[in-house]
Amino acid sequence: MLFDSLRNNSRILVYIVVVAFVAGGVLVGVSGLFNKSSSASQKRQTAQVQPGKQSIAIVNGKQISYTDYMQILQTMKRQYGGQISGNQILALKNKVLDQLINQELLLQKAKEDNLKVEVTDKEVQKQLDTLINNYAKSKKEFEKILVDRGLTLSGVKADLKTRLREQKLLQKIVNKLQSGVKVTNKEVKEAYKKAKGQEKLGKEFEKNKAKLKANLQKQKANQALGKALNKYKKEVNIKVNSVELRAFRAAQKDNLDKAASEYKQALELSPNATYLYINLAQVYQKQNNNETALKTYKKALNKDPKNLELRFALGKYYYQTSKKEKAVNEFNKASELAGDNLIAHYRLQGFYKKMGYEEKAKEEMKKVREIQKKLAEKQKKAKAQQKEMNKNIKLDE
Repeated sequence: MLFDSLRNNSRILVYIVVVAFVAGGVLVGVSGLFNKSSSASQKRQTAQVQPGKQSIAIVNGKQISYTDYMQILQTMKRQYGGQISGNQILALKNKVLDQLINQELLLQKAKEDNLKVEVTDKEVQKQLDTLINNYAKSKKEFEKILVDRGLTLSGVKADLKTRLREQKLLQKIVNKLQSGVKVTNKEVKEAYKKAKGQEKLGKEFEKNKAKLKANLQKQKANQALGKALNKYKKEVNIKVNSVELRAFRAAQKDNLDKAASEYKQALELSPNATYLYINLAQVYQKQNNNETALKTYKKALNKDPKNLELRFALGKYYYQTSKKEKAVNEFNKASELAGDNLIAHYRLQGFYKKMGYEEKAKEEMKKVREIQKKLAEKQKKAKAQQKEMNKNIKLDE
């Protein structure tokens, strides 16, 4: 289950419709009601949306809710199991925003093409039944949860109907955009030869031909959809209200002056956000302004000297500026702070290896294997517990 059961944790009610979306991964339509502790201003600040703005972005005049954005972001972060680094968070946030923008573009295209879909009461009821089973012991308990949060059953059903309609429209427009994609036998043969590095086809080709053709079909369909979306993006007006994402997107386009300016503004909104300092420092490095980059790293470390990501980033900076001893010193500190962070230890072994510190690299790999063993044991224990729970449930029935 994507979210903790409301029976155990009634912090938030979320209902979800997931749409398979080949170009950008998975789009998740989310509606939710936060508890009183999550104020609108807190949510805006977390999303780095400036005060007074009601959306994370605007596509052709249509607002994209920052609440939906934050809900999807939290879901995706959970899918990474907490192993995503602070330095990677902006890339993930940008991916979520791109998915929402793509979704809105496709919905607008479907409307433009006058596509029609039908959502039956039976389909809505099926989704509602799933929600009730997931978040409550009974329909009565579910309705009480809704009342406690100022919602109604009819309102939830109406929202589910809207989400299901959007899901069907998205699938319909995607199918339409991909409908002309064909894969020829010649393309299949060429792909096989390229993959194998040989001209001869033989029995193995005949055995795998159908699977290879299906993969090529999917690949070309993805490319067709991606091409269409890129075309739409050039034709429409997209405004991003998140300061940090404007900075990230500017840096991606090598508009470094704009990126630096936006990151500084983002830090005014979130002065303790470590990942913003790291990204700003990296922009300075790209500008060959290493002195200011170093000052930025040190300023962040003065605020949070035991921050793993900052220690690692500073070590990487020293490595890139040929200060080997200082790099190792920071990497050593990062290793001490890493604890059971498998990815951190794996990244550290890579840098130790690059610098010729084979023993240190071996030590980090030893830690990686130990953590993997712990995780495997936890997984085994969790499976055994789940098996026992399922057994007890059957006895209760």
